[in-house]
Amino acid sequence: MTLVRHELGPVGAAYLRDYFESSRRYGRRLGTLLAARDLEAGTTWAFVPPDSAPQRVLDLRHGGLYSRPGYEKPRVSSRPDVQQWLKAQLGGSGRSVLCCEDAMRQRTDPAQGTSDTPAFFCGDDVYWYSEQPEDVVRIPWPCATWHPAIAMVTELPRQAPPLEHRLCVPPEALQEMADGAAAVVVGAWDAEGWLIWEPAGSVAQAWASAG
Repeated sequence: MTLVRHELGPVGAAYLRDYFESSRRYGRRLGTLLAARDLEAGTTWAFVPPDSAPQRVLDLRHGGLYSRPGYEKPRVSSRPDVQQWLKAQLGGSGRSVLCCEDAMRQRTDPAQGTSDTPAFFCGDDVYWYSEQPEDVVRIPWPCATWHPAIAMVTELPRQAPPLEHRLCVPPEALQEMADGAAAVVVGAWDAEGWLIWEPAGSVAQAWASAG
């Protein structure tokens, strides 16, 4: 099934704020940092099945939107439409990165030391990351407000060193990355799909409605 880009308007921005507040209650950083962005001035959208009823698309807290014949539901990040979007997002300056804040795990968790999936830390928080679109299938992704992982596409600060596995990033650098994020991704539809926010002034891509 080919998915299409659907803009969610004020409902999407309101859901984002609820998601960020849930992240704050979990004791994570990105919800607070990103809530300072002008969400209402940006565009909130998602890839959805083309025959979705409008009221169903806007019911962001309940699953079933993608549960229909013709839609195979592997990991969302392996879908060709999402991969195409990620490829365009990460094809910029060479310092572009996609990172996902883990809503549950901490740097000091014993299991963290056994993972070979690239991650950096900010304090005790864990951020899975990828600089190549073909590698993003390895990292955990946003789920829902009950597991409020947040991902963002951004650039490393100019003064920051290249990312390395288990590198510790200072809070000031993470703040700069959040302030400059070109896209924010959160989970919706009971962890079945993604809601994407892009700031005002971002250039619409011709591939956005392609599957």
